[in-house]
Amino acid sequence: MADINTASFLALFVKQKINRENKLIVSELELTNFKRIFMYKWLLISTLLVFTSPSYSAKSNEELLKEFNKIYFPVHQELQEKSLLEKIILLEEKVSEYSDNPFAFSTFKQLLATDKSVAGDYLGALESYEFKPKLDEQTFLDMKSFKAVEAIKAITELSKNRQIVMVNEAHHLAQHRVLTYDLLSNLWEQGFRYFAVEALAENFEGFITSDQIEENAGSTYIEETTFAQLLIHAKNIGFKLISYDYGDKSTRKDRERSAAQNLYEKIFSHDKAAKVLIHVGYSHIKEKEGWLAEILRDKTAIDPLTINQTDFVEYANRSEEPDIYKQILEKYDLDTPFILKSKDTFWSVNKDSYDLNVIWPRTEFKGNRPKWAYLNRESKPVDLSICGQVLPCVIEVYDSVAQEALPSDRVLLTTNRQKASVFISNQSKYLNAISTEQTKKIDIDSLK
Repeated sequence: MADINTASFLALFVKQKINRENKLIVSELELTNFKRIFMYKWLLISTLLVFTSPSYSAKSNEELLKEFNKIYFPVHQELQEKSLLEKIILLEEKVSEYSDNPFAFSTFKQLLATDKSVAGDYLGALESYEFKPKLDEQTFLDMKSFKAVEAIKAITELSKNRQIVMVNEAHHLAQHRVLTYDLLSNLWEQGFRYFAVEALAENFEGFITSDQIEENAGSTYIEETTFAQLLIHAKNIGFKLISYDYGDKSTRKDRERSAAQNLYEKIFSHDKAAKVLIHVGYSHIKEKEGWLAEILRDKTAIDPLTINQTDFVEYANRSEEPDIYKQILEKYDLDTPFILKSKDTFWSVNKDSYDLNVIWPRTEFKGNRPKWAYLNRESKPVDLSICGQVLPCVIEVYDSVAQEALPSDRVLLTTNRQKASVFISNQSKYLNAISTEQTKKIDIDSLK
């Protein structure tokens, strides 16, 4: 499926950035894979916005961007033909090979983090890319006046008199989907009936059932198994799933306007009293600067409850974590995501942009898997013997025998992690152990 607007915007953005008329490779892109192209566009833009100084190396930004175009698109084409495991291996090579080009280095690191997240390698995703929001001196709050409240409990209470609740995520951090997963039942009881999801494809309906999701249901992000479980959970509760992130994407603001219009037409044009939970990425929760939350608020005259999860998360290297994050965790010793409350006020780093911040504690592990990833499922230990002693190896659990079904769980074994656990349920049918040499199908009953 092609996305001409996406490619055109990317080409225009790069041309304007280097301020030259010469034709770039980017404008000649073969438009064959919407999911990867769309994600790559926004990864590159975020990189371009960060690296605006030629001081990174002896080369100018113009030279680095030209070099990036020559590097990137052959790699993009090569990735299309590879399995998840092969993509990870290739991207690890490219991150090492192009460490001297900030655009290539950052883009490949973000892609690697996403693919490692999809592979169930949380620590690998964390190590591959650390999203570092800008926190100014005003971030440092007087913690004496605040107390910590469990996020699920507080958000549930705040949502009672709201029609729109928006929750964001960092796309490579799967725990952000767990917060939304845990909110679903509570919000259903409050009358929420629509669940709108950025990652869903425009015509996703034929690819999601009550027990399985197929790859064509949405973007690369839904291939991460926590995301797939989130969508199945919502459908089984009774939510009507809504896709909205399609249409004109010529510019960032065009994308936001298209998304808001799609949400309005699919929900509020015929159901004025609708209560909607919207799961988005990063900045789309902002209620200013032409982001989705602001446009939707203006279009519907409904003030959304906007919840930010991306400002305060752990880093792979704790010494690089923001001081305020370390101070908050030291003072408030909770093992679940929480928010800070002072009387009737909930803390937000940027009150003009979103209503409150959710703070995630550092991840605890059980069976070499994050505790937040269990989702009330049973775990079974696995090691490299299941892979025929060949590493790296991806182990996938399937709850459906349908050929196009996505796995319900996935974990990556490497030389640094030769043992882990897989999550199974009563619906689990079989496992695949996938290395670069073979794919081995394993009966679920063979697990101890």
